[in-house]
Amino acid sequence: MNISGVGGLAEPTANVGMNANLNSDQTSYAGAQGVYDAGDLATGTVTPHFESSLEVYDSLGAPRSIAFGFLKTGPNTWAVEAYSRPNTNITGGGANGGLLATGTIAFNSDGTVQSVTGGIAGAVTIPWAAVTGAASQNINVDLTTGMTQFANNFGITSVTADGVPPGDLVGLVLEGDGFLTAQFSNGRARALYQIPLATFLNPNGLSADQGGAFRTTLESGLYNINSSNAGGAGRIVSGALEASNVDLATEFTNLITTQRAYSAASRIITTADQMLEELLLIKR
Repeated sequence: MNISGVGGLAEPTANVGMNANLNSDQTSYAGAQGVYDAGDLATGTVTPHFESSLEVYDSLGAPRSIAFGFLKTGPNTWAVEAYSRPNTNITGGGANGGLLATGTIAFNSDGTVQSVTGGIAGAVTIPWAAVTGAASQNINVDLTTGMTQFANNFGITSVTADGVPPGDLVGLVLEGDGFLTAQFSNGRARALYQIPLATFLNPNGLSADQGGAFRTTLESGLYNINSSNAGGAGRIVSGALEASNVDLATEFTNLITTQRAYSAASRIITTADQMLEELLLIKR
């Protein structure tokens, strides 16, 4: 079961997914608590055969609980209702048990979803109560994905949600594609800016300037702005030192030569000192 909606502080569209199984061996409801009418699961007049709650985030980033109740009404046929918990979280929820939408889900003989009908098959509006301070939230409920009906226990295998609570900025990361990405404490990341790269037809024609900068010339031609790693532009690598642009073998050879020359000069000074010392001894 997938839910997508508008709301939540960090995401303009909240998506919630649930993979669940409804037990096909469940006996159909026979009116033990009275004739079932739409909304009875929300008010508690009829106890659902299976109920599960999902967490969504309102426009202020506060977590809210939405429950889904399932009642088997016939072979391969289930009544389903969505309602707010607690019911006081929505406008008028106290009178109808927080009911948001009702519908029917039918399964094929192989346990897969055949059809979903009723108000729960389309867009559902959550009129958050004024005391929550949140704006009304529209959600799209998809019961055609992830739902099964097999001769197995009721259960949920996985639930995913992309809504998030409020978060604080904890760091900035420069990605390889040139995007400056903000990292937030709630686990979300958002691209803020993409650094452009300039390319030239003749980069050797650029004129060197102070501070390792270059200026355009007639020989270099005009620049072209591209994204990182596109249009012939290089790739941005953050937190790394630039590789050396010298010939290491040549530099090591020069270093050895200089060291030997220094050693030879030191020997000359030592020899000259010894000769001077011998000369002083002869004078004595």
